[in-house]
Amino acid sequence: MDFPKFIEQIKKTYGITNDYALAKKLKVSQPEANWFRRGKKVPNATVCIRIANLLKKNPVELLIVAQKDRAAPEEKSHWAMALSAVDVMMHVPERPRYIPQKVEAIGQELRQLESQMLS
Repeated sequence: MDFPKFIEQIKKTYGITNDYALAKKLKVSQPEANWFRRGKKVPNATVCIRIANLLKKNPVELLIVAQKDRAAPEEKSHWAMALSAVDVMMHVPERPRYIPQKVEAIGQELRQLESQMLS
């Protein structure tokens, strides 16, 4: 479960010391904020986007993390792979100067990671 670490980042960044203030910041109920903090519940899409905005992260990353956390055990590796692909894409420069061999090498490495995760 990755959301407790995101919640801790929010608390640290915004100087939040209790679940009431956290709930107010996330615009959720106090029990819900407590569940997110303790990893007992995965936020819905709306709250994921709020958390992403508060942390200045790409919302797609948190939406995929939420899907991974909700997934059945046999599906988690697929969501982890999707998260890796998004991470790679978010760090590619707008005007890449990669030569085709470099792109192929990256693709080959991702395929190797995928086969390792699925075995």
